[in-house]
Amino acid sequence: MKSPFRSRSMLLASWTFLIFISAFFEEPPLVDWETVARIREEGLQRSKVKEFESYIVDALGARLTMSRDRIRAQFWALDEMKDMGLSHIASEQYKDYGFTWDNEFVSAPKIEPDYTSLAACPVAHTASTDGTVQADAMIVQLQTKDELEAFRGKLAGKALCIDPLILGQNRVNI
Repeated sequence: MKSPFRSRSMLLASWTFLIFISAFFEEPPLVDWETVARIREEGLQRSKVKEFESYIVDALGARLTMSRDRIRAQFWALDEMKDMGLSHIASEQYKDYGFTWDNEFVSAPKIEPDYTSLAACPVAHTASTDGTVQADAMIVQLQTKDELEAFRGKLAGKALCIDPLILGQNRVNI
């Protein structure tokens, strides 16, 4: 004689198996080809991707976090989205640096033994000076922050020039 528990377990297992298998044999959802065609036409005929890219790169330029240029670019993007008819748009802060940083003016002439104008770019988020500063220049080659530790105690009152071949964008050309 068969146990009633066993037959119920088999019945439940059979139904579970049938439901599971039927999920694999469902028909795929129908494609709304008219909507697909409208999306393709919009992208191929009226796309503004190149205009946006050109304006972002050529007009807005660099957008360092917490800089005025980043804020200007952000407002431009929000305005463009509103013009497209989007709603519920908002900007969100990436990180709270607590201060802004903009490179407004850099001048780094070498004054001794001969005057030579240097092309210089400060490292982002470094503090500004309180007016003109004259200092001895020190050229260092660094690949990591740990290598800076070797110069501890030797940099006070120095203008630190980083080797342009190693750090790419933080260039000081002598």
